[in-house]
Amino acid sequence: MSAAEAYTHMSKLLEQVNAVIGSFFQGERMEVDLQWRERVEERVAAAAAKEQEKLDKKAAKTSSSVTSAETESAVTDGADGEFEERDDEDLYFAPEKNNVIFSSAVDGWAFTVRQFAALYEKKLGIKRSVLEKVLWGDFYLEPKTKRVLGSKHLKGRALKPMFVQLVLDNIWAVYEATTGGNKGKGYVKTTFPTIHNPCSCKTYYSDPAMVEKITKSLSLSIPSHVLRSRDPRALLTAVFSAWLPLSTAVLVSVTEYLPSPPLAQASRLPALIDASPAAGNISSDIRTAMIDFHADPKAPVVAYVSKMVAVRASELPQNKRKGGGLMTADEAREIARKKRAEFARARKAAEAENQTVVNGMTDALDSTTLDEEQEAEPQEEEEEDPEHLIGFARLYSGTLSVGDEVYVLPPKYSPANPHAAPEPSKVMVTGLYLMMGRGLESLTSVPAGVVFGIAGLEGHMLKSGTLCSQLEGAVNLAGVNMGSQPIVRVALEPENPGDLDKMIHGMRLLEQSDPCAVYEVLESGEHVILTAGELHLERCLKDLRERFARCEIQAGEPIVPYREAIVSAAEMAAPKDKNLPRGTVVVVTTSRQVTIRLRVRPLPTAVTEFLESSVGIIRQLYAERKAKEIGKHGAVEEVE
Repeated sequence: MSAAEAYTHMSKLLEQVNAVIGSFFQGERMEVDLQWRERVEERVAAAAAKEQEKLDKKAAKTSSSVTSAETESAVTDGADGEFEERDDEDLYFAPEKNNVIFSSAVDGWAFTVRQFAALYEKKLGIKRSVLEKVLWGDFYLEPKTKRVLGSKHLKGRALKPMFVQLVLDNIWAVYEATTGGNKGKGYVKTTFPTIHNPCSCKTYYSDPAMVEKITKSLSLSIPSHVLRSRDPRALLTAVFSAWLPLSTAVLVSVTEYLPSPPLAQASRLPALIDASPAAGNISSDIRTAMIDFHADPKAPVVAYVSKMVAVRASELPQNKRKGGGLMTADEAREIARKKRAEFARARKAAEAENQTVVNGMTDALDSTTLDEEQEAEPQEEEEEDPEHLIGFARLYSGTLSVGDEVYVLPPKYSPANPHAAPEPSKVMVTGLYLMMGRGLESLTSVPAGVVFGIAGLEGHMLKSGTLCSQLEGAVNLAGVNMGSQPIVRVALEPENPGDLDKMIHGMRLLEQSDPCAVYEVLESGEHVILTAGELHLERCLKDLRERFARCEIQAGEPIVPYREAIVSAAEMAAPKDKNLPRGTVVVVTTSRQVTIRLRVRPLPTAVTEFLESSVGIIRQLYAERKAKEIGKHGAVEEVE
């Protein structure tokens, strides 16, 4: 795909997205218009009824004239003037408004129109505000005069749109220099596995001279070892991460368009608090502190933990060696021991694979070597890198510090009965972390509005929950979040029966770290995992094998529960809502946008009697239909 074709594709994509948004807005606008007309009609009807009542009481002419004037004013007031049209301009995506991010997650780059407007402001001598409006759309740059032209002033000239000429062509040039090329003189040929299929390989042609020219023109600082690397993907990623880093574009857009924590909590938290269980029993101090964004250390502490994240012990900040210093003797011995153990395992694997015929002396030596390695293996297993669970949380009020004690409220907690079994546990915060991508930075305290990691919840919180400094009158934010239920149920078993305990421990860790995974043990003794889909199942199995259980696991076929019962209408369970007829179930989706109503009714007596009396005819019809299907399939096979 060329740069011009990519521009056309993105233009059509934006048009389709805006068309869908426009249809949603139009439906909402019609609903608001209908509600406005109904309010007007109600007020007019109320004014007319009041007028009629006054006419019945007062038959005099003066009172009648006064009443007519009052009615006219009431109707005018009821109409509220003309219907006010809502402006939908801010709803649509338009790159010139800087509300569209162009990105490639695979190659790690992203940008907005504003970034390129700042880049070309001095070079073209055009104000940034003007460039932001003309970089996207049917605008063209005159090569000689550097003037911006509209489509009407092209006069038959074949000019590229400014977005293609100034933006996409430069990005395509980076791809051409690193992984493309015309395969001519000066290009370096390399072959690497593809990203999506490591078993297949792809040949890349990179141009070191062009890469150097691009980095100098953009004033990019690329490490020398990356420039000398024969891996074109590494070079491509390094150039884009230095030129158009994805994190910068996303962070700038977030700060520009998303409301700050004080504004967001003031507008959104009242509805969330009112939707939480037993909202009427929530303490007024907690409600005020959350809505008004009280970050004072004396304010009530309320935090919501959305999930538990598994982190290896070696990745925790307190276990990492500080940079810039020399290794101690113990650290050097530990690294050497690990290297020797790794070398021994590699030698053992090579001998088992390559050696086919051995004599008695070799067998004795091999058995001795294996015994020594087997003695070293338990020590290695004892010192494996364990997993620790860190809570991913958001603080809504107060200030949380290391060493503070807070209550862990489970999802079923209700402020109406705070001491109900199981009673919420009180835990001490053992660590606070700033989550910087995959890395963690230690913190001593966090104020309200911060998203952070918290240690000390392992064994006290399963997946999600609320942290609060007080038990009575606390808010249960975990009761508001109703996630989708898992639908794929698969039985698991270890390939080595001796690894069963490892698998069970790993499945429990997975259940805590993944909000959408559920671990169950059936009556038959099978260990079952429930996931949100097939892709989610593959990810869970990979995490179990590589991180949590660290053993080979076999997955069975998906289990489909089948339940059937035949009861009379009188024996059917009564619905929870007394106003609904028997056999009716009402389900509301998690978004509360769709309500599904299902009713099961028994067949009429006449239908059941007809079916029972026509068993022979039904069997004959079924046999004839089956014979026709077999005949069709047979005819197709004969033709083939």
